[in-house]
Amino acid sequence: MIRKVDCTVNPKPDLDTEQMNIWNRERKIRHGIWDILNKPASSIIGKIWFTLVFLSVTVSIVVFGLSTTTILRSSILHSQNTTNMDGETKLYTTTTLHNGMIWTDFATNLILFVDFFLRFYSCLKKKKFVCNILNYIDLLVCILIFHITYREMNPLNDHKKIVSGQIVFRYVYALRVLRLFRLLMHTRGMKIIKLCIKANFVEFLFFIALFHSFACIFAAVMYFAELDYANGFTDFFESVWWAVITISSVGYGDKVPESIIGHAIGILAAFSGILIVSIPIVVISTNYGSYYNCYKMIDKHRKTNLLSKKTPATNSIMFNQ
Repeated sequence: MIRKVDCTVNPKPDLDTEQMNIWNRERKIRHGIWDILNKPASSIIGKIWFTLVFLSVTVSIVVFGLSTTTILRSSILHSQNTTNMDGETKLYTTTTLHNGMIWTDFATNLILFVDFFLRFYSCLKKKKFVCNILNYIDLLVCILIFHITYREMNPLNDHKKIVSGQIVFRYVYALRVLRLFRLLMHTRGMKIIKLCIKANFVEFLFFIALFHSFACIFAAVMYFAELDYANGFTDFFESVWWAVITISSVGYGDKVPESIIGHAIGILAAFSGILIVSIPIVVISTNYGSYYNCYKMIDKHRKTNLLSKKTPATNSIMFNQ
């Protein structure tokens, strides 16, 4: 985007040389920060920062998991009756995290907040960055963790509001796990899978339509087959739930047919699911192998060019010696 602006728009006449140097220097800094954050394999600093962010995300998820147990939580004094509370409300009412876990969560969240700020600062396409919903979730999780960290450090001050706040935002609080998905986007395998989905988007839509069509067909037949049984399917939507679980080969077993016709329908649904689910697997594996080979050829070509550029300089040095 900046290259297009440089080619089409001339600098303003009121900018002197010093101001232009400052602007060019800032642009180079932003380019460097963006390469470090989004191309970690391009430099040692990028690899170090990626490792730090990856460890921060991992520790943050571990702290989140430990916060849902009583292993690293200590009891607090309270005067509120907890007999009528559910397990989660009682956990946050009667206990609080140890200070070490709180400060660990605060430190990891601070690193991730700095990473978010640097990505926003160095981003060349601010509009695209703002339109990405994952960035909003990342920012919301950072702010919420800072809020809960402050509340955990003051467990006796208005604890009723603390618990209500944690229950209201508990689903947003759990979205920190999505940070791992954002880190995986920097890996080669995730990039290849993304290319496969883009290249075969129409085929994936056809697979989803085919899956839902078979699910609705088996659900309708199963509903009427089990209509006269006491433990049968109460409505069509329960039959759809059973069909989706059966076709996907999950099989929870919460809903099972009782009639002979129902058993036969279940067998047909299971075999149909094997055939339907195998379609995207074949497409993904084929395209994944093709794109992976292309990436290997590109890397080999890039390394060959680097060696060819270094070879003349090396030969000239040997010749001078």
